[in-house]
Amino acid sequence: MFVPLGLALMFWLGRRVPVTAVAVLTTLVIELLQINVISGRDASLSDIVANTLGAWIGMELVTRRRALTHPPPPAAAGLALAWSLVVSAILVVTSWGLGPDASELLWIQWTPPRPPHEPFTGRLLSFDVDGIDLPSGYSPVRLGLDEHLGRETWTSTAVIDARGLSPKRSIIARIVDVNSVVLSVDQAGWGLVCDYRTRSAALRVRSPRVLLADGLRPPPSGNPLVRLVCARRGGHLDVQVASDVGSRAYSLALSPSLGWVLLSPFDLVFDDRYVPISMLWLIALFLPAGYWLHRARHRASAGSTGDRVTVRRHDRLLGGSALAAVVLALVVGLDLAPRALAVAPAGWWEWAAGLGGVACGAFLHRLIASR
Repeated sequence: MFVPLGLALMFWLGRRVPVTAVAVLTTLVIELLQINVISGRDASLSDIVANTLGAWIGMELVTRRRALTHPPPPAAAGLALAWSLVVSAILVVTSWGLGPDASELLWIQWTPPRPPHEPFTGRLLSFDVDGIDLPSGYSPVRLGLDEHLGRETWTSTAVIDARGLSPKRSIIARIVDVNSVVLSVDQAGWGLVCDYRTRSAALRVRSPRVLLADGLRPPPSGNPLVRLVCARRGGHLDVQVASDVGSRAYSLALSPSLGWVLLSPFDLVFDDRYVPISMLWLIALFLPAGYWLHRARHRASAGSTGDRVTVRRHDRLLGGSALAAVVLALVVGLDLAPRALAVAPAGWWEWAAGLGGVACGAFLHRLIASR
């Protein structure tokens, strides 16, 4: 998030030393406020380092903007190839980070009081994972929860009595270890939230949380017992509410387009409202590759006078290599890596967003080159 700050400061101040000083001072103030003033946040040295690095990246982008926007054809081909490798790495790490994760030392909590959550107004009757009953308290390894939650497919079920249930932000049931939440079934207003820790937690970034909007709104009459399901089924994270009047469900595909969710500084719960952001994330990832690829191929095929020129062999090879790298980044990042890492391969709209990013980059270069 400090990249835009570094960009703005460099345009304003124009020198590295004052830009770095302002960025470091800003992040120090933020971290100090998180110690005593801002509730629910913790200060850390890693945040200071990450924020300063972000500002430095923004500063360098401004400093080197001419070399990035108007490179010669061989350099443009090299940039397209290098950026394709970066995009591939980001998408592969995202797929790896969405894989299952668990812990050996687990603690089962029924409707625990955890500020800023409010007490659960319904009544939790049972809680299980793959049929293993989970009473409140310490869960020894012999229950096998570490093995079950570490699988690619598992199902957690909670049964509640919905009489008296009111829309609050509450914890219904959760499984935790010493460091963090492994699995949590929460109430958010009338919505049901499934929070499951994936491998991304090892990188100190977020795991996806799934929301079923209005899932807990009680039926007008009938049996007050409601069955809440939070499950991982292959490459999907599912949440479901079932009662005697029917059921509702939402399934989140754990696909490479969720990289922005893992990196988000905000505590988001995912539903269909955020699909456009996932598309923009993929477009932004592939746009630089499309820009440099178009510049390399455009400038390699025409002379400055508009006359046809002979394209040198190494320029053709560089342009072809860059094109192959962009195609490979699409195939590896959106299909091969997700399949190999047992998460959901990209859907049609994710492929459209990736290709759209390449096309947007090429169009952007045409606009700039035409001036």
